[in-house]
Amino acid sequence: MNPTVVTEWATVALATVAIISIIANISLVVAAKRQAIETSRLAEETAKIIEQNSELVRAAVRQAEAGEAEARAVERQAELSAQEVSAVSEQTMASVALVEETRTDRGLAYRPYLAVSLDPVSEGGHRVTVDRYFVRNLGRGPALNWRMAHHDFSGTPREHHFWATQLFDLGPGAALKIEPSTGTWYYNVLNGLQYDTVTVDACCCEDQFGNKFRFARGHEMGRNPQDEWHAGEPEPGWTGWYMALP
Repeated sequence: MNPTVVTEWATVALATVAIISIIANISLVVAAKRQAIETSRLAEETAKIIEQNSELVRAAVRQAEAGEAEARAVERQAELSAQEVSAVSEQTMASVALVEETRTDRGLAYRPYLAVSLDPVSEGGHRVTVDRYFVRNLGRGPALNWRMAHHDFSGTPREHHFWATQLFDLGPGAALKIEPSTGTWYYNVLNGLQYDTVTVDACCCEDQFGNKFRFARGHEMGRNPQDEWHAGEPEPGWTGWYMALP
């Protein structure tokens, strides 16, 4: 073969390879450019999604802050309500205490208080056997329908002595001298008291509202009992001191 022809064919072959290579490179560049465009589009979409998510997060944060503020408002309202309830409770207690104090003052304003004293009669500085009893109303209200009973064991040998008075009325600050009598009625006045071996003086009366009272004095009782009864309560035995004397 002619060397010139061979050279020409070689040149053509190289040119063809170069053209093919250039075409391949152009295809790669175009593909790379398309890939870059697609990547840029994806990046933009991703950025938009991220922005949307960020807005959702900010909205959630705002909602959480609003909920926390509302919770604080509710808690504050609860605290105020508790303070109001406490204030109302204190006011109610104060009102109840005032009513009770007023009731007590009113009761004391009309309540009798009987005290029994024993004054021995003496002659020439010597005590004699006869005693005089005084019943005094130390209260601020009248003692209505009062009756006194006396019970003791005295003398040698020891004898059982007892007597009771008729019914009397005794105004505030008034006193009445009682002479020992021979009446045998005394059981109701002394009902419920420990009087089997002690000396007991007891008075029962009522106030102008129908409340009933008993005042007792015993030499060995340890204290001076005071009983009272109000309408609507169960009646103890001593409230029946109106029983007529035989």
